[in-house]
Amino acid sequence: MQAPHEGAEEDLRLNVADAVVGVVRRGGVVHREEHARDRLQGEEKERGRAEDVDPGRAAGDRLVVVGTASKTYCMTGWRVGWVIGPRALAEAGAALNSHSVQSPATFAQLAAVEALTGPQDVVRELAEEYRRRRAFIHPAIAGIPGVACPEPAGGFYLFPDVSRHLSREIPDTVALATRLLEDKGVAVVPGEGFGAPGYLRLSFASAMADLREGARRIADALVAPGRGRA
Repeated sequence: MQAPHEGAEEDLRLNVADAVVGVVRRGGVVHREEHARDRLQGEEKERGRAEDVDPGRAAGDRLVVVGTASKTYCMTGWRVGWVIGPRALAEAGAALNSHSVQSPATFAQLAAVEALTGPQDVVRELAEEYRRRRAFIHPAIAGIPGVACPEPAGGFYLFPDVSRHLSREIPDTVALATRLLEDKGVAVVPGEGFGAPGYLRLSFASAMADLREGARRIADALVAPGRGRA
């Protein structure tokens, strides 16, 4: 389970996390929770993680937390991550990793240690900047006629429902994404890759000027005469 999860970037609430832990305890299964963008929350509000559940109901040694420096510390491509969980599982994972991809470069490991143990001001500044960009791009996309777009709770993606703009000419969001790229020079990801046909994934990890122009081009493409269901 990802938190925030891929796609709509919706976050978990404590009651949901509590319910998940209940299933884990009753079913005797292992719960893997990924915190790739955990520190980049949309705002400070109640959220839920398996480790936040009341200790008396906790998942205990059935909880495995996976983290990475890629998003929070802008170290994409450095391939540095970690696993927190039962020692036997962590050691087995380390053994498997060492025989498949070797280890991250020494300088990358040292950089990750500095990132994790050093001042976290840059993380707070990054989260605030993403909130500023979200404050622009969300209403800009959600305001396009025929588009429904929930506000993301974390991360830096929008996941709008554009199904009302599909037609016989453009039957799915793969075709729509191709049209946006070829005609408008805007790159988006089709929702089919997330098991959500009719949706697009948009990143706002870009300069404000690019976001403004991108939103304008998307709106221009979707409200063009003759577009929509046919």
